[in-house]
Amino acid sequence: MRCGVDDVAALEKLLGLFFAYERLEIAEFRKAVEQFKVDLPAVLESLRNMIARAYTENAAFRKASQKFLAHAQEAINPSLSDADVREMLIQHVLTEEIFSKVFGEDDFHQHNNVAKELYALEARFPGVTLVAAWPGPALARIGLDEHTAVVILTHDPKLDDPALCAALQSPVFYVGALGSARTHAKRIERLREHGLAQLAPRIHAPVGLDLGGRAAAEIAVSVLAQVIQERYRRAP
Repeated sequence: MRCGVDDVAALEKLLGLFFAYERLEIAEFRKAVEQFKVDLPAVLESLRNMIARAYTENAAFRKASQKFLAHAQEAINPSLSDADVREMLIQHVLTEEIFSKVFGEDDFHQHNNVAKELYALEARFPGVTLVAAWPGPALARIGLDEHTAVVILTHDPKLDDPALCAALQSPVFYVGALGSARTHAKRIERLREHGLAQLAPRIHAPVGLDLGGRAAAEIAVSVLAQVIQERYRRAP
């Protein structure tokens, strides 16, 4: 757009367009930040519940937590409590991926005394690798092959759908999704928008074998039972 400097109306419009211009990657970043603000409460709740279960059920985790608390009280503040340790662990899990991306090969953020103890505490989740990332990058980092089972549990299409799309287009042996038949019908409609409705029969939904359980632990058993059943059903 061009205009003469004496055309006040056109010049005002041109200047407005100039100062309002935003590169696409900047706009996408702002959009991602706003979405992160929306999703963060649910992520925090899930992490707090996971840590609370570890305190209750995992003796090694409790011991490591007490060790880290003693170290943090000595190195940071003597008034720190167990609750502070939990929040520090949550922040560590959430920001590790960000630090790694921002600083690349420079891993100084991993080698201070407090960070080392946090990594040791995180490692006490038995047999669990915590990946604080969106489904696409997280699944790419984990890797999806014929030995992988994917179970979708969030009830949030913004998280569920990218994970399902990735899983359905991979050779994983099991794909399950939590939710009612009505929820699954809506899920299939969204998959149709992505051109993947023909792959919907691969999804076990409602997820898990019907064992009659209702408690969270019972549902977890039913899901794992179905994963095991599918694994051996497909075995040669």
